[in-house]
Order: sequence, then structure tokens, then C-alpha cells
Amino acid sequence: MKYLGDIKIQTAADVNEALDHIMGLENGLNAVGIGPIMHGWMETRLKRNLEWISTSRKELQDAKDMFKNDFETKKKIEDGLNKLHTIESRIQDMIRRSEVLKAKQGQKNANH
Repeated sequence: MKYLGDIKIQTAADVNEALDHIMGLENGLNAVGIGPIMHGWMETRLKRNLEWISTSRKELQDAKDMFKNDFETKKKIEDGLNKLHTIESRIQDMIRRSEVLKAKQGQKNANH
């Protein structure tokens, strides 16, 4: 099984595979059980996803030139890049929010 960051885009099928992974990542962020305070393993996983997003962004940006004459694929790539940006921002916010809430919770526990 390939992970999002492992996909090397050479064909339109590779673009579709990357987009499927991006959609899967987006859906995963909506999963039940991802609370405002995350366990360490979840933060680690989200940080790894940020690395995959960075790699995939580069792959998709490079692919834009490869598919400059294929309007449909180029549009898919642009949509994928937009989704990656949105997902990246959301993950960063989730991590930041979790860290703030953990710090507040630690202060509250220290005061009791």
C-alpha cells in the first residue's frame, strides 16, 4: 500500500491516486474520536501527515508542468493543491489547539 507521500506522479492515473489519498486524509480528519486534546500518537500521526502533504505538494506542483496541455488533469492537480493547503492548515490548527489545551489542563491540575 502506498502512502500519500510515496506517490510519484507520472501519469493521469497517478494524479487520481494522489487525489484519492488526499480525500482519504480529509475524511480521516473528520473521524469520530479525534478530540480537541489528542494523545501523543495522534499528534505524531498528524505531523507525519504534514510531511506527506509537503512531499505531495511538490509532486503535484511538478506535475502541473507535465500536464499543462491536459486541462482536465491540470484542473484536478490544482484542486488537489487547494485541498492540500486546506488540510495542512487544519492539521496545524488541530495540533496547536491540542497543545494549548494540554498546557491549560496541566496548569489546572497543578493548581489543585
